Amino acid sequence: MPTLFSRFRGSLRGRAQLATVFPDAIAPLYRQVEQAVLSHTGALERLELGAIALPDPPEVVLAALLPLILYSHELPIAQQTALSTLSQHWPQPWPKLLQGWSAALRLIVSGGVLDAQQLAQAADQPQIVDWLTQGYSLGDIITSQLDRSGSPDLTVALYCFCATPEAPNLILNRAAQYSPTAAALALILTGAHHGESPLPLPPGSPADCTFATQLWNHWSGAYLPPAHASPMTQIGAAHTLQPRPRRTLISLVGQ
Repeated sequence: MPTLFSRFRGSLRGRAQLATVFPDAIAPLYRQVEQAVLSHTGALERLELGAIALPDPPEVVLAALLPLILYSHELPIAQQTALSTLSQHWPQPWPKLLQGWSAALRLIVSGGVLDAQQLAQAADQPQIVDWLTQGYSLGDIITSQLDRSGSPDLTVALYCFCATPEAPNLILNRAAQYSPTAAALALILTGAHHGESPLPLPPGSPADCTFATQLWNHWSGAYLPPAHASPMTQIGAAHTLQPRPRRTLISLVGQ
């Protein structure tokens, strides 16, 4: 089973992949979200992200907000509130799609046995359950089943992942048959589930790897000696460890 750090890195690889498809639309928005999350302390409700206009294409925002979703994946209510605030002025169905996307990623990143139908329901895409149970092919879905008023790219990515969640290459190859955007979103889902190692891609850029480590550090409060290739929680400075639900924190403070 992949480590949580590997899941962070794997999903962020998909985010980086989408940046190669829409570089002009993505770069400022990516930086805005990265800076807000890495500088955030305290309750998620106090996150200073500011207003986010829905970009063109709108699917860009799903990848752009991935750091926030990973950072707050253990805090579903706070995360839902923060995303609702961000998307309150967006046209429908995008606020709803964003909530479904974040719910699916929370379920995947949490690990454990993955139930494809449960995931489709969490993503608020019940039609995927029907497609899976009735044996629709991807060609049938693309030709006659997609709701073009929402996000066909997101629906295809979720379907390809739910259909064969344990086959990374097949997920990505099938999603790529529809569009590069669907393939990048499928890569985010696949990386969140399998971690970085099995992804059929070259290593991420140094900047992408650095940001993944920074995000992990900020989420966990871990102290990572620079020589460590694989992050292991060592000792956190007093008051830096992020609280965990249903866990007791013990801090060693100098006597």
